[in-house]
Amino acid sequence: MRVGLELSVPVAELTLLPVGRQRVADLELRVAAIDERGGRSEIPVLPVRLAVESEPAPGQRAGYRTTLELRRMRNRVAVALYDPAAGATNGTALPPLAAPP
Repeated sequence: MRVGLELSVPVAELTLLPVGRQRVADLELRVAAIDERGGRSEIPVLPVRLAVESEPAPGQRAGYRTTLELRRMRNRVAVALYDPAAGATNGTALPPLAAPP
């Protein structure tokens, strides 16, 4: 089953480096899933580039969207966004995701 994933990250928590006229954070998205039978996914490292056009405003957020491919059963998913420039990881566990009927 395909499940949309949308991240909204506070820009103040990212290490933004100047690239041309933008400020850019090169990050790594890691997603792990375990299904109701205990089957575990590989944990891929997906490159994510978030960019802002100017000096970020207080409270500004950057967004990223992707689609996850999961087994057609109930899954638990954990998502982590790693910032190599800062050596910091932000992560969360999502509520269990059920397969469509």
